[in-house]
Amino acid sequence: MRYFMKVLGLGVLCIALWIHGPYSAKTVSADMDYATYYKNIIESDVWQSEIDHSVRVEMLQLPEEMIEAMDTDTLADAVLAYPFLGDIYAFDSIEDGVNILFGSFNGLRALEQREEAADILLKKYKEFEVLAVSEAEAMDSAAVGDELFALSNLEVLMAQNFVTQGLDDAGRRELGEEAARKYREKKVCGRYGGTLDTFYRVLEVTCEDEEVYNQIIQ
Repeated sequence: MRYFMKVLGLGVLCIALWIHGPYSAKTVSADMDYATYYKNIIESDVWQSEIDHSVRVEMLQLPEEMIEAMDTDTLADAVLAYPFLGDIYAFDSIEDGVNILFGSFNGLRALEQREEAADILLKKYKEFEVLAVSEAEAMDSAAVGDELFALSNLEVLMAQNFVTQGLDDAGRRELGEEAARKYREKKVCGRYGGTLDTFYRVLEVTCEDEEVYNQIIQ
């Protein structure tokens, strides 16, 4: 599936090249951060014009020089901030969505290749706090939705094989404990709806190693 999407992406790239070239010099510099890069593209006249979604996907590819300059922590943040990360929910299953995302976004593929990616993502997962009841009540529905899906997106990544197999035994147990804690806290909050068990639903279909699965689901 991922190979097919890479091949398909080449065709889309041919369509996008004439668009990407003219503004890339203005939107990319050696010291530019990913947030500014995304912002410049989304605010460009080309983005605001009537172009196909697949062309916008190509426009948001991270320049290789930017990826090479990023440490893994920053690259993980860039992936989590990717404007089309939510596309993973637009397919028949989250698994299909993730496979397509791997094929269409070079930032995620680069993160998958980083040796320390699993440990860094686990640290981010532990630092991500579930909304307390009082916090959720004080926020409008759009802000609550942003929080819900930010955590759900991270949990989708945590359930991928490059994370679960990239952790050592202690890290997998830690991941399982953290996922269980967040599940309990989400139930208390009562606002997480269909994202309540994202991690467990995705892990069940993505984990390729029974021993790894059992270490996480203690």
